[in-house]
Amino acid sequence: QQFSNQIRALIQRIKDLKQKRDSFTSEVKDLKLKRDTTHKEIQKAAPVVKDAKGQIISVPKPIPQPTHSYSSYGSNQNFKSSPGYLKKQMEKIEVTIETGAVTFTKEKELMKKLKQFKKEYQQATIARQEQNAAREAQHKVYDLNKEAETYHHLVMHKASESQKMHREILEIAKQIDELKLKEKEAFDKFLTLKNEFNDINNQLKS
Repeated sequence: QQFSNQIRALIQRIKDLKQKRDSFTSEVKDLKLKRDTTHKEIQKAAPVVKDAKGQIISVPKPIPQPTHSYSSYGSNQNFKSSPGYLKKQMEKIEVTIETGAVTFTKEKELMKKLKQFKKEYQQATIARQEQNAAREAQHKVYDLNKEAETYHHLVMHKASESQKMHREILEIAKQIDELKLKEKEAFDKFLTLKNEFNDINNQLKS
């Protein structure tokens, strides 16, 4: 009876452990799926960063510098080629032209420079957009890497716990086998003693 109670308790323990282990295994499967999905998102986002960095940072391709010299609106030496600055220069020229306070020849010259400014403004705007896209992509890749790292640590932890439970299940199963053997030995011994008792009892009666 003692062995039977121990065996039943251990069997119940195995059932509980299997339930927890299966739960961990299911969580590991879901976490791996999330981790792999995040890695795919990183692979999609990473090329954007590489392309943008290749154009803006690694490869010497600065925001286009003006090819003309227009002393009234800034010299080549200290010319700032940001979209905002270029837009202001365009507005200044447009105001000058609209006031009509220039000769026809000067107006033609200003129109030519305005056209050049517009071209540079368009190029500078595209370059700025590339910079912003690269920065956003970098942030996205960073966040995705952190997310993937979190999933990976959770996978490792859950998998480790699942393995511990599996090893404990195997150990308990071994204990059950040993108890069953002891139970069988005890029962066989009981039968032997019972038979001996019956033989002695029968001899006394005869």
